[in-house]
Amino acid sequence: VRFHLPVTCEDKNLRPGSVAHVHFVSPFDDAEAWIKVEREGILEQRRQRTVRGDNVIDVPIVEKYAPNVIVSVTLLPRPNGAARPDSANERLRIGYVELPVAVDLKKLTVSLSPDRASYEPRDTASIRIVVRDAGGRGTRSEVALWAIDEGVLALTEFRTPDLLSLVYAPRGVGAPI
Repeated sequence: VRFHLPVTCEDKNLRPGSVAHVHFVSPFDDAEAWIKVEREGILEQRRQRTVRGDNVIDVPIVEKYAPNVIVSVTLLPRPNGAARPDSANERLRIGYVELPVAVDLKKLTVSLSPDRASYEPRDTASIRIVVRDAGGRGTRSEVALWAIDEGVLALTEFRTPDLLSLVYAPRGVGAPI
């Protein structure tokens, strides 16, 4: 636990276009921070010089970060000509913070306009489908369409799942299995 570096972010409503202000307190007078934005691998990385005390990293939030990313900070003190640290405990600090990113920009609205109000078994349906993005603009899409008897669904107590939360469930740092 001595290698642990507390990393925090006070920003709660992160959306694409916003900036997360990530804080950590360096125990070193002069150090190099390796900053990574991760989710199932490294998405972005950079190095930044830090000083003893509170340090702030600005992380611009982009759409590909939804639904979450993890910011990791690895601190290594810079040699200053004095005695070199002789243990990993004196040379290294590592910390992580998860940043949840709003997924509402990923939501699509699908409108269906059938040519008739109802159909009988073996009828052919002609249905106009319009897909719009979160900004209300039409968007090219692939759509899968099923015809299901509502009576059968009522018997099974079927509830339409929230596909957005299933597709954009938070993920971790490691590569997907």
